[in-house]
Formats: sequence, structure tokens, C-alpha cells
Amino acid sequence: MSLWENDQNVFMGSSKDNFHGMSKTGEQFLAGVYHHLLSILAFTAPHPNSYDRIQPDTWSGAYLCWGKENREAPLRTACPPGVPLDLVSNFEIKSFDGCANPHLGLAAIVAAGIDGLR
Repeated sequence: MSLWENDQNVFMGSSKDNFHGMSKTGEQFLAGVYHHLLSILAFTAPHPNSYDRIQPDTWSGAYLCWGKENREAPLRTACPPGVPLDLVSNFEIKSFDGCANPHLGLAAIVAAGIDGLR
């Protein structure tokens, strides 16, 4: 997921002053998603079998944390090829299960991110 405004990625930090490579808006949005991550699981992992997939030492995100390029964290900030390595252009939610309704899951993530912006 990334944040765009007028064809500009507003998630990416624009200067070296940003500690995590994210803009202030990006940090606030990610903080809202992180804060509500346990509640978001009701939408992104709706089935009891979904929780069997979320195990430590896998890429499904079993810990309550976030990390830059950390494949085991449920919230992983990343940047595609062509973006400088010290900047973050998007993040992904690793605990999104295949049996989830994608519309409800995305709505829960966006609502949590907007809460972080507030």
C-alpha cells in the first residue's frame, strides 16, 4: 500500500532528516495501521484456519511489530527497485489471508490509517 496525492507518493520522505525514510504523513498513516493491527485481523484473517498460517519464523507476520524490509513483521515497509534504499515508498500487511474479503480488509486498513492521520 502506498499513499499518493497529485501523482506524487506522499509516503516517501523527501529529505535525509526523516529517520525511517518516510514522510510525516506516511509515519502517521503507518502508526494508525500499527495501532489497530489486532482489530484489522478480524477482517484480514477471518477464519480460524487463517491463524494456523500465522506462525513464528515464517513470512506471515506472527509478531506485533513493524520493520523496514523485515519479512517476518506483519507490517513491512519496502521500496521497489529504482528507489533509493534509504527511502520507503510503500508498506505491506503480511497477515492478509487468502480467504479474507479484500474489500473489507482494505476498508479496515484505510480506516485505521486515517485514524492515525487524525
